[in-house]
Formats: sequence, C-alpha cells, structure tokens
Amino acid sequence: MTLRFVRGNGPTASCGADEVMVSAFCIGKYSRNPLVTTVNGANCGPDVKSNLVEATLVCAKL
Repeated sequence: MTLRFVRGNGPTASCGADEVMVSAFCIGKYSRNPLVTTVNGANCGPDVKSNLVEATLVCAKL
C-alpha cells in the first residue's frame, strides 16, 4: 500500500479515482468548521472563504 498526502487548493480536496481516502482534516484560520466528507474527498465546511482554509487528505493506493 502507498500513502499520499493531498493538500487542497482551498477548502475542498479529493483522492484520485484509483485511491481510497484514509484520513481528512482542515488547516487554517477556519479549521474548526465541520469537516464534511464526500465519496472520496472532503470539504472544510459550507461557508468557508477559500483563501483561509485548506482541506488535507491522506490517500491510499492499493
């Protein structure tokens, strides 16, 4: 298994189609907003300014 860190270019990030999301967290000024996971990614809350928070993921390629 290979792990890869994905740092979003804003509040949303996703793993590749051939990967599985292992972990997700938000960093930045509004990192306390609720983390919302998607099928293979995450979003750092619904009302976040894109330049103040970044979603960060750990993706696994099996």
